[in-house]
Amino acid sequence: MTEMPDDESATIPTGPGADENLPPVEPPSAGFIVQLFFVPALIVAAVVAVWALFGQMAADDQDWQSLLVELSNENPHRRWRGAHGLAQMLQVDQTRTEGDGELAHNAQVATQLTDMLREQIANDTGREDDLNHQVFLTRTLGLMDVPGTVIPVLQLAMKPDRDREVRKHAIAAIAIIADRAAQRGQPLDSDGLLDDLIEFSYDPDPLARQLSAFALGLIPDERSKQQLVTLLGNADESTRLNAAIGLARQHSPAGLEVLKAVLTEALQPTAAKTEDDPGVDQQQKLKAAEKIFEKHISLKNTLKAITDLAADLTPEQKAELRALIEPIAESHQEHRIRLDAGTAQRELE
Repeated sequence: MTEMPDDESATIPTGPGADENLPPVEPPSAGFIVQLFFVPALIVAAVVAVWALFGQMAADDQDWQSLLVELSNENPHRRWRGAHGLAQMLQVDQTRTEGDGELAHNAQVATQLTDMLREQIANDTGREDDLNHQVFLTRTLGLMDVPGTVIPVLQLAMKPDRDREVRKHAIAAIAIIADRAAQRGQPLDSDGLLDDLIEFSYDPDPLARQLSAFALGLIPDERSKQQLVTLLGNADESTRLNAAIGLARQHSPAGLEVLKAVLTEALQPTAAKTEDDPGVDQQQKLKAAEKIFEKHISLKNTLKAITDLAADLTPEQKAELRALIEPIAESHQEHRIRLDAGTAQRELE
């Protein structure tokens, strides 16, 4: 029997007639090219994407830890670089959908930031850079959602012996945290917080009273409601308005007269513009513009409070408010306010 040569020992026909023994050569099909190049490319791309994703997750995890270290650095440039980066990460975290924002709920970040603020307060030199650092920390803590860790140090930062800017941002941070907690249906319940806010609502500084009234409105409690009713008689206009808005949040119409006063004032003619008046200096122009801006903000917040309160009003109260809001909805110079007035009207109908 003659052995058949294996593949390695097989000879290839050459010479005349050799082509007749070979199969015809056909160009590769498009599908074959796709399988040969495109499919492996997709697989490689997927592998690279997964690697990049986990690499980015690891990098992000390392970033916030590195930034916390930078915040403790004695070099002011490195400290503020870390501060800026961490603030940006927390701000981005607040824009994520529910459950995705992990940094704002990170207990380690909250603990280190609060420890740093405590240290800053204990070693306060009164220098501008140190005060700016305290302001930054209070504002950043307002982005954290770890109330049990964050609130106590903010209470310390808003004491009357602290710098005015530090106090302002500490109370504002508490109000911001309280607002998010209320939206989640989990109102703040921190030891002594209500006592402090009630105490500061009598503060000689009007700004402390205004912010305290605002924060009290975000903590639904019978004591906070009683204090807000008391603040309706405060000499400071903004404190009265914040108290009325806070009562509206707690479904109380007790501040309705204050809200009606804002609507009535909105119907008064606006002072003549001063931008092109050569007899008015730049400082006066800025003050006039600031006053108009504050008036618009007060009106916008009032309309929102009335919208929230609509279901708790009597038919007579609703009719009176509709009469005040109608000209605002029709002819106010600010388009956004006209829209808000229209929304309030619909809620009152």
